[in-house]
Amino acid sequence: MRKAAEQQLEAYRSSRQQAAAEQRQLLERQAAALQATVADTLADVSADLAAQAQAQREQLQAGRTALRDDVTTMLRTNTDTLAAQSQAKREELQANMDALRADVGAMRTNVAALRQSNSAELAAQAQAQRERLFADLTGLRDGVTTMRRANSDELAAMARAQREALDARMAALRQDVAAQRRANSDELAAQSQAKRAELEAMMGALRTDVQSMLETQRATLAAQSQAKREELQATMAAVRADVAELRDQVATMREATSSELAAQAQAQREHLAAEMAALHDGVSTMITTISSERRASATAAQAQRSTELRARRQDVTSYLATLQAQRAEMAAAQAAELYRQRQERIRGMAEILSYPPLPQPTAPARSSSPPAPQPEPTPAEPAASEPDSVAPPVVVVAPPEPVAASEASEEDIVADVQAKRIAILKVLEQGNPDEDQQQQLNALIAALATQVQPFLATATADVASLSIDERSHYGEVVTEFQHDMEMLTHELETVPWPSVPAQRDLFLLMVEDARRQIAPLHQAVQAAAVALHGEAIPRSPRATEVAPESQPARTYRDNLTTIYGIGPALQQRLERAGISTYIQLALSTPEDLRKALGEAGRLANVEDWIVQARSLAGMPD
Repeated sequence: MRKAAEQQLEAYRSSRQQAAAEQRQLLERQAAALQATVADTLADVSADLAAQAQAQREQLQAGRTALRDDVTTMLRTNTDTLAAQSQAKREELQANMDALRADVGAMRTNVAALRQSNSAELAAQAQAQRERLFADLTGLRDGVTTMRRANSDELAAMARAQREALDARMAALRQDVAAQRRANSDELAAQSQAKRAELEAMMGALRTDVQSMLETQRATLAAQSQAKREELQATMAAVRADVAELRDQVATMREATSSELAAQAQAQREHLAAEMAALHDGVSTMITTISSERRASATAAQAQRSTELRARRQDVTSYLATLQAQRAEMAAAQAAELYRQRQERIRGMAEILSYPPLPQPTAPARSSSPPAPQPEPTPAEPAASEPDSVAPPVVVVAPPEPVAASEASEEDIVADVQAKRIAILKVLEQGNPDEDQQQQLNALIAALATQVQPFLATATADVASLSIDERSHYGEVVTEFQHDMEMLTHELETVPWPSVPAQRDLFLLMVEDARRQIAPLHQAVQAAAVALHGEAIPRSPRATEVAPESQPARTYRDNLTTIYGIGPALQQRLERAGISTYIQLALSTPEDLRKALGEAGRLANVEDWIVQARSLAGMPD
């Protein structure tokens, strides 16, 4: 019945989805055709406006180009004429200046030649007089020498007379030379002054001629420039008038074109608005109908899924309760066995020490005071050695049969994932890590990945094309997977360690390997949840459920500080030794506890800890 109902529901859902897809395609085609028509009309109008504007722009640009060319040609012609005239005037002035410089150079050459000829003549006369005087002096020196030989006094007198006459003649000669030099200098100065006055007169006349010529040329150029400027201003005024007229024509044409285009656009806009309003009303009606139908189907499907999930959850809860009862029975059996072995050991030690055998009590007395110390065996007569701990029986957990995603519903997949999670925990709770246990654990994790990954691939293959109901349905299943993965990760961290110290390293390696294998699957589930729900990932409904008071939530790490005599420091030492739950503490021996505590355990009442742990764990006394 259930399978037939599911098939009918799936057929109805497929038919509704197909009908909704066909209606959506029809609406999309109509909207696409309408958009294409509107786009073509707007494109034609835009093309016409662009062509008209381009023609007007080209006409205006051609008029501006022709006007700019005419003005440029006129300015270039006037500029060339003025440049040629200025160049001719400049060349004429340059020629006049060159001729003037040549005349001044010739005058300077004549003055220098005259000054040089006068200086040469004076130098020749002075040289002749100097030679005559030197000849006279030489003759006088010879005569004086001759006379000095004859009569030195006469010669001296004659020499003095001749010297005085010679001095007088030299003074006269110097005066003549100085007078002649003064005369020549005055004559040269007068000639130079006359030449300078003549040159200054010529330069003044030349300056006057040049200044009058420049003023004439400047007046001529000013008159020509004024005429050209007036002509250019008249031309520019005419051009401005033409441009203003052309602008008025363009503005008038633009106003006429704009009013016509505005009227056409308004008419088209009104027509399109009417068509869009009619289309919008039709689409709204169709969407309302489809939404109501889909909402009704989704409500029915959600109610059916909720019923099935509630039944599955009750099955899992009962299974967990059964598993917890089995664990309690196993712990009670182990505790009874330990108690029996301890009593047998006490009786054996009593027989060896010749003490009367103690009566076998039905259960150890529960008291807050420490128990009486037990007698220790003497070195000569050692007692039978007690094992460190009793290994729990090996339970081979067969992995549940995987359910293919294509052959079962999502509720079956969720239940199968929860069953595999429980099977993984049961394998780890055996407490005797070996190769068989490792193989069982790897097989369970591989089956879990094989079960979940195809469903995740199907759910996230094309999220955009999923409907709201499909995405919500897939999101609920993925949220259940996420909750199971989070709980399994937490339970791997809090799973109880073996009581045998030698097995703890192997057990930690096995747990770490399981965590490493589960991590990629956990990440894939989180990524699928983000893809289906967006940024905000909703919590699983099972995570928000409140457990009934009759079955309190239980973790795999108990608070050992609730036992009288154990503080936070001692709890850390016990956890480092692998004792983190009440059951582990109850199944430990006083020797194991003192060895785990070290120096801190010499004065600790570990026997009372064991009694309190048995009581807190719910083990029989």
